[in-house]
Amino acid sequence: MLKVIDHTNHPSWTPINLRLGRENGARTYSRDIVKFYVPVFKRVFSGKERVLLITVQNWNSCEVWKGYSKIFVFVHERGSSEEVRKQKRDALKKFAEVNSPAEVYFIVWCPQHEDELIKDGLNVIYLPMAIDVDVFVKYQKVPKTKSKTFIYYGNIIQQKVEPFNEFRDIALQNGWKIDFISKDRLNGKGFKLSPEQIRRIIAQYKYGVAVGRSAQELSAMGVKVVCYALGDVMLARTEEEAEKLMAQNNTSWGEGMNLKDFMQMANEKELDKIKPLYRDCREVAKILEKKLKAVSGL
Repeated sequence: MLKVIDHTNHPSWTPINLRLGRENGARTYSRDIVKFYVPVFKRVFSGKERVLLITVQNWNSCEVWKGYSKIFVFVHERGSSEEVRKQKRDALKKFAEVNSPAEVYFIVWCPQHEDELIKDGLNVIYLPMAIDVDVFVKYQKVPKTKSKTFIYYGNIIQQKVEPFNEFRDIALQNGWKIDFISKDRLNGKGFKLSPEQIRRIIAQYKYGVAVGRSAQELSAMGVKVVCYALGDVMLARTEEEAEKLMAQNNTSWGEGMNLKDFMQMANEKELDKIKPLYRDCREVAKILEKKLKAVSGL
């Protein structure tokens, strides 16, 4: 028997995010998990074994779930600094401890995160991040009328404010324009936009700036994506670079170039070489099924 705790019914995560009243990557990821991956869990764990699947998590709480033989938790974040990463790893260790004797498995999208949790003695499943490609590829037909302009896509909050300002300033100094969609608004103005409106706006741009799932969504719409959020820049102009970036969900962990070096090479000829950076949930669901069968001994 499978029990699912997701973005609609998590005891601590859901009330907090309802109060925020805005779209975010955790909610959209959870939706895709429910749509594409929950059916996989149901197929694999169709017997009498009691299994719990949690698609979102609140770092500030540590719920105890009783009566399950296995618990699977999708972990959305690794952490932007080593200090934060350790705090999050400690939170996961505590979760595993308080929910013993259940076998607790953490599902992560980053190979570096997988290695860290294995070293901490935790059960880990690495699953590449993916999106519902069909939602986005139809926007590739929208004419790219916005050139020499970046569209920054992501909520500009907390530690992302200063890096965004730095990117905007150096882009403007080097002859680029920059627009942004944050908290469901274009350039911080007007009413909140619907997902459909946001996609139609984004699809007009030739070049974008984003990380994670946001970068995958832009790329699936035909936008050439520069991966940047917290200080350094990565982009994929070869198939090898694209595979590396997608393996860690289009996120840099400090191995990218600095903004000054990026802007020195950021001409349209170079940026036009950027490769697609997205995976389809339908394909990743097949990977998940193999890994779950290995865990369950099938």
